[in-house]
Amino acid sequence: MNSKKFDITAIDSKKVLDLYKKDFQKYKIKTKSYNAQTTKIPFKTSTFDCILSWRVLHRGLRKYRHALIKDLKRILRKKGFLIVAVAMDKDIEKDKKRRKNNKEIEKKHF
Repeated sequence: MNSKKFDITAIDSKKVLDLYKKDFQKYKIKTKSYNAQTTKIPFKTSTFDCILSWRVLHRGLRKYRHALIKDLKRILRKKGFLIVAVAMDKDIEKDKKRRKNNKEIEKKHF
C-alpha cells in the first residue's frame, strides 16, 4: 500500500486548543493559537495546500467575514483548496434561542 504523509496544523483560540491537546499530541498535529478578533492569520503567504474552515465564516459581521476570506486566500498556495463548512439558517436560529443576548446585529447575526 502506498501511503503519503502530510502535515496538519490546527488553529483556534488557546482555550479550544487546550481542550484537545492530548488528541493533537497523539496524532502529531501542530497547533497555533489565534485571536479570533483579528482577521490577520499568523502564517506566511502561500503556506497551505488545503485549508478547512469549519464553522468559522458564518460568525461575525460581513466586513469581518470578507477580511477573513481575503486572508485565508493569502495563506493558501496557488491552486490550493479552501473547504468551508458554515451553519445553516436553522442552526443560526437555534443558536439565537440558546444565547442570552438575542439582539440582531446584522441580518441573521445575533
